[in-house]
Amino acid sequence: MKLKVVKFGHTLKVSENCKEIPVNKYYQRRIEEILFQEGIEKIGKCAFGYTNIKNLELPNSLKELGFRAFESAKIENLKLGENLKVIQRGTFLCNKIKELDLKNVERIEEVAFKSNEIEKINFNDKLEVIGSAAFYENKIKELIIPENVKEIEMEANIIEKKVFLRITDYGKGIENVEEAMQPMFTTGLKEERSGMGFSFMEAFMDRLHVESQPGKGTVVKMEKEIGKETEF
Repeated sequence: MKLKVVKFGHTLKVSENCKEIPVNKYYQRRIEEILFQEGIEKIGKCAFGYTNIKNLELPNSLKELGFRAFESAKIENLKLGENLKVIQRGTFLCNKIKELDLKNVERIEEVAFKSNEIEKINFNDKLEVIGSAAFYENKIKELIIPENVKEIEMEANIIEKKVFLRITDYGKGIENVEEAMQPMFTTGLKEERSGMGFSFMEAFMDRLHVESQPGKGTVVKMEKEIGKETEF
């Protein structure tokens, strides 16, 4: 259906007859406000990138947000619609969002909310995937990952002066974590592996914690204070 909009200065009113905003449609335009009507279902890639939108409320009819759809749009306040299930890669990259309510979101892709000012996130029980660096470079003081999240490639966050890393894999797991963390221990050929992986992690990080279940996978959590002098 043809895009129908009404412009009032720097305000964009999207008609209820509009189902989709095309790729790059308002990229780098001087838009400060968007008034969405219920009915729109898709916003294309980079559609509103590099605009000047302070407050953004997305309609419940919206089902798809494109790659970097609102990158560097200067958003401070964000309200998501009830039917948005996926936040694609870099959708809200480089904004000024302070708080997130993820409602019914089931998948958050890589760098989706990187480089914002997020302090608080409300997850939901349906969330299953958090992509790499999804919340990197924010102001989060505590991040509790829901138990039902099935996949995390790698999560990295800087909170105040500390770096937090969490790496999850879904391999065969470790039968004896305590034994595996001993220097020189390896399940492979000694000529091929040194068995020093965890030892190196412990030497360079302030905190290392490993959780594993045979047949299900392993979670490695690391913590490092930035700027802290290390004595050898």
